Amino acid sequence: MPAKIGLAGTPLSAAGTYAVLKRFFRQAAKSAEVVGLDSRRFEKASTHWMRHTFVRQALVDGVPIEVASELAGHASIDTTSIYSTQELARKIKAVAGMRRKVLALIWKKAQTKGSVLWIQKSLPLVH
Repeated sequence: MPAKIGLAGTPLSAAGTYAVLKRFFRQAAKSAEVVGLDSRRFEKASTHWMRHTFVRQALVDGVPIEVASELAGHASIDTTSIYSTQELARKIKAVAGMRRKVLALIWKKAQTKGSVLWIQKSLPLVH
């Protein structure tokens, strides 16, 4: 059953839904700047962006890919697998960032200990 909106209680059309969401995203963009977020992401937001975000977040939260695919209305699970590939790339990038931070901390600690040998003794061999 379509959502009812307006004084007449008429169903909200696809164009009406899009207009309401675009107005919402414009307001969100203004608020984003206040809290230090990139307002351009909200200005460019669309119903397609919302759908993409829904599927991506579902996969992040552990929803099986078959379920996410069905909920998104994808004709093929191959389409949904694109989102899981993007998520894997995001995780790899996050882990690489963590590794750099850990190595920087180890180096800083080694400098305070005054020995590069401390690093060699502290780090397990990685091949």
